[in-house]
Parts: sequence; structure tokens; C-alpha cells
Amino acid sequence: MIGLLSYPLTNAYGRERIISTTPSATEILFALGCGDLVVGVTNFCTYPPEATKKVHIGGDFNPDLEKISELRPTMAVVLKTDNKVKKYCRKIGVRIVEVNFDSISNIYDSILRIGEVLGVPLRAKKLVARIEEGLNRVVAKKYSAKRPRVLLVVYREVNRLRDVWVAGPKSFLGEILSRCGGINVFNDLKKPYARVSVEEILARNPDMIFETTSMEISNDPKKAWNLWSELGDVGAVRHRKIYVLNAPYMTIPGPRIVLIAKTFMHYLYQTH
Repeated sequence: MIGLLSYPLTNAYGRERIISTTPSATEILFALGCGDLVVGVTNFCTYPPEATKKVHIGGDFNPDLEKISELRPTMAVVLKTDNKVKKYCRKIGVRIVEVNFDSISNIYDSILRIGEVLGVPLRAKKLVARIEEGLNRVVAKKYSAKRPRVLLVVYREVNRLRDVWVAGPKSFLGEILSRCGGINVFNDLKKPYARVSVEEILARNPDMIFETTSMEISNDPKKAWNLWSELGDVGAVRHRKIYVLNAPYMTIPGPRIVLIAKTFMHYLYQTH
């Protein structure tokens, strides 16, 4: 597990007032020892525990712009696609640091960028090195010569197998799966994520199904199993290899991706 880096804060990077609009950025800021500079986080930022004590500024789709203004931030760490917050921050003169977490290399680049902007590049380099070392250590030993073929589900409708979104090989989840020895059944996707049909899933015939979302759709493993059991001809259903991986860190591409790798390894090879 990647722990928080405990460095004494200095004035080398000034006394910024930072808002973070994604859990990944929040975890990075705290892991870099800059948590006391954070004044606002999203409603979904729950790690580390100290982050929950910060002022909440809404969610990804419904940011509280008035609350952001009240916090008088000097810097906003935002996703590249978060146009609403970026536009507002530019309007009120807040410095913007864009981040991208689609792939492992993007995660590392974002950590280094945040570290550079805050004047703590060495901390950022050490954090990246620790994550990479952790990943290498977890995936060093494969427990089976056979590489399981896996469907990585990141979203679907609550009570139906509709509007199913999967992670492709260019997503951080897809990359972690590959490093763990699993084969993504949608390894021909050009984008990190894509919506697929039930017919496509049947055609790909995965050996395992991983539901990696931490949303309400996966809070009941029995319900998930009952839904997927409709696809009786799929190998994952026949062999009862449908796994609900609903720990919060499963959907957060940040310092805890080593835990994702550990989870994948456990279910791929049923280690204990």
C-alpha cells in the first residue's frame, strides 16, 4: 500500500489556497504533503480522512461555483475535461492546473506536474517511483500460466444490463489488468472507455467479469450476479466468475493504484 509522504511543509511554494475537483488530485495533493493548502474538495473526496474535513464544492457535474468563490482559491487542480470549473476559475482569476488520469503514464505526469507547480518536484518524483515500485512488486509473480480473459465494467444501468461501459486497454484500469496478466476482452478499443452492447459481450465471451464501479449499482453483489446470469452462455457466468470490486479506490487513478493491482491479482488467480 502506498502511504502518505510525511514531509514538513515550507514556504518554498507559497501559501496557495487550492481547490481540487477530482478525488485523484485530492489524494495526490495530500500524498505530496500539501494537504494543508487544500481549502475545497468535491463531495466524493473521501481519502485520506483529512480530506473529508475540507469544504465541499459539489460534484463533477454540479460544482458549487458560489462556494468556490467564497473560498477565495488561488489555484484549482482540475481535469482537462472539466470545462465548467475551468471557465469559472478563469473568470475569477484563479490559476488552473490541468490533470489527466486516463492512463498510468498520465497519472505519473499529473503527479509530476502538480509537484512542479507547488515547488516540490522531488517529492513528486519519489511518489511516482514508489507507486511504480509497488506495481512491479505486486505483478512480479503470476500464479497461473493461463491468462484469464476479463470484461472490465465501469458503469451500467442500476437494474438492467443496459448502457454498459467498459474500460479498454488504454485506460489506467486496462493497463493495470494487462500488467497483472489478464487479457481485456475489448483490447481493440481505441478510446480508454466505450459503451458496448450485450451482443458484443456475448461475442467476446469473457472468462471473468469485473465490475469496478463504486457506485450504487455494485453495492449488492447478489443483484449483480442475478443480472449477469442472464448471459448463461458466457464463460464467466457458467463458471461463476463474476466479481463486484466496489472498494472506493477501484475507480480512483491516483497513489492507490497499487491496491487496484492487488485486487486484480487476487481475483485473477484466487490468491489468499
